[in-house]
Amino acid sequence: MKTIKKTIPTHSGYLCPLPVGRGWGWVLLLLLAFSSCRDHFDIDSLNTEAKLVVYCFPSANRDTTWISVTNSVPVRKYTDTRDISNLAGARIIYKVNGEQREVCKTENASLGRTATGLDPTFYVLGRHRGGDQVSVSVACDGYPSATAETTVPEQAPVELQRVVTVREYDPEWYAVRDFIQLQASFTDPAASRDYYAVRVGIREYGGFGVGVYTDELGNNTSWFVNDYDTYRQLQHEIPEATWSYEITDSTTIWAEIETLDEPLLNPLSSIDEDFGFENNFYGNFYIFSDEEINGQAYTLHLNIADSRHYSSKGYNWAKAYQVVLYRISPEYYRFLKSINDVDNNELAKGGFSQLMPTFSNVLGGIGVLGGFTSAQSEWKGIGEQTIPSALKPSSSTQGASLPIQAPPPPTASAPTATAPTSSCALPFAYPTSTTATACPRKPSTTATDSARPNSSATTTCTTSA
Repeated sequence: MKTIKKTIPTHSGYLCPLPVGRGWGWVLLLLLAFSSCRDHFDIDSLNTEAKLVVYCFPSANRDTTWISVTNSVPVRKYTDTRDISNLAGARIIYKVNGEQREVCKTENASLGRTATGLDPTFYVLGRHRGGDQVSVSVACDGYPSATAETTVPEQAPVELQRVVTVREYDPEWYAVRDFIQLQASFTDPAASRDYYAVRVGIREYGGFGVGVYTDELGNNTSWFVNDYDTYRQLQHEIPEATWSYEITDSTTIWAEIETLDEPLLNPLSSIDEDFGFENNFYGNFYIFSDEEINGQAYTLHLNIADSRHYSSKGYNWAKAYQVVLYRISPEYYRFLKSINDVDNNELAKGGFSQLMPTFSNVLGGIGVLGGFTSAQSEWKGIGEQTIPSALKPSSSTQGASLPIQAPPPPTASAPTATAPTSSCALPFAYPTSTTATACPRKPSTTATDSARPNSSATTTCTTSA
């Protein structure tokens, strides 16, 4: 595995006799504010003719490719967002490896979303393969023709090695914080310049567990628990009881990654931070290139906030974690990077520099045609190394995973996965991390586990003769 050492770049604009530390950058900005500089900006240069705006993201993970075709509006003619609309009359030629594919049109606007915020009107059926060369040509009355090309990347398999808890100092919070760290490995091809994006999925499970003990007199004692930590502890403390649990539902959310521990996702130096540059990623879609790791096997260290004791309502049974690694085309990478650069450039927001326009590879128009392919790791719990890969209904504690499809790029909302109601085990052995109050073996009252951080977690004991 390759280790990356971060170095502070030498920029002539940063050299000064002042000690560079947190806060000094704003002093320099104040000095620059009173300097006599002028930048000429001609708004008439933006008053060009209206153009076609095309967004399309073919993928080897989908069997439907959406195409959004809208129009741009010159600055002097812009009056309202309603001036931008879908162009249902556009004529599209979509080719894969030189062979034309049928382009369909739908009137159901709720089927998909695109980067423009408008619903796409056109789609192409059929799954792509890694290496497919895709071209799109669009013509519409009243607008210049627009064309674009891209290549769908090959898949880059990813393996989730470990899920552990770490405690580190967070300079943004000025405090020590607990994180959950996912360590995921992949191998970068040496023969090409490659671009990636990564996401972390958290699956929250809803469910309940039941334990039943029958004594020598035939009296039954039962336990009802609604979180997995308590269930595992009671199962260990009362092995003579019969235990089973049921997963009733699940939901998946996409986590924000804290990039401090991952050099590929954290290119900023302290000087950059002092000058107001940030490190935000559009849509929690964390992009990077193989410039530092070309041809190497590499392990990502992805920190997310420790939310073990906080869950969505109704999903407090347990949690599992997954890494989704995208291999994206150069056009898609440059498009996303240009969006990130605008969002992270505080100098430009303050009027100290110009904002660069969003990248486009659409000739004669505006927009992006960019390909991507994703690979998913297995779902794992904290501290667990391996899990099965198939859903097998069972009442035992030997679990199985609940698979989910890879999420779309950030131009679409992240999906929510729901598992069918069934008796099945979790895809990992979730370790007991808190102290639970176990019910007595022959209780006469109801005991509640109030000591746990998750206030919704309860243990109920009943006795029947």
